[in-house]
Amino acid sequence: MGNGVVVKPSRGNGESKSRNRHQCRGRASIGRARLAKADLQNVINETQRLYPPVPLLVPHEASEDCVVGGFDVPRHTMLVINSRAIDRNPEVWEDPTEFRPQRFEGWSGEGSEGYKLGVIDPKINK
Repeated sequence: MGNGVVVKPSRGNGESKSRNRHQCRGRASIGRARLAKADLQNVINETQRLYPPVPLLVPHEASEDCVVGGFDVPRHTMLVINSRAIDRNPEVWEDPTEFRPQRFEGWSGEGSEGYKLGVIDPKINK
């Protein structure tokens, strides 16, 4: 019994094996030095913007009466933020449903408090 997959070793001549080894040298492990970190970070940010791991953020209780988005919010009201709705809001993002990692090029997170909360703040370690 098995899964129906049969793997046969290559029987190429010595020259082709040598050429293959030479072409593949150093590719077994990409390593962090070879990653295009900025591009990868942009892809991670854009993926988490479109598909947040937690679409509803941790509930917060209003500590005092306030106005949020034109709505009166009494003290002790529990507020739940829908990060998925914000991340797909056309008033916040141009073409919000399109996957465009380049929208994060040169972005440092400055001026975006929501992203500092960890909604979209994973970093690639050096």
